[in-house]
Amino acid sequence: MYIDRMDYHHEPAYEQYMNKFKKDEEELTEEDSDTVEYYAGNHIGFFLNWIIQNHFMGKFSRL
Repeated sequence: MYIDRMDYHHEPAYEQYMNKFKKDEEELTEEDSDTVEYYAGNHIGFFLNWIIQNHFMGKFSRL
């Protein structure tokens, strides 16, 4: 079961990164790719942080 996945947001994050830094696809380095993946998955970390801070872990945290 998936609630959210980073790859759902990869394309928009990729396009925004390319526009923000005025880069072409050929200019991207491995570090650039890592940054795009970070941007695409960052919201998941915020959500998990919110769950923990509000004590909503429930039974899934005890697995």
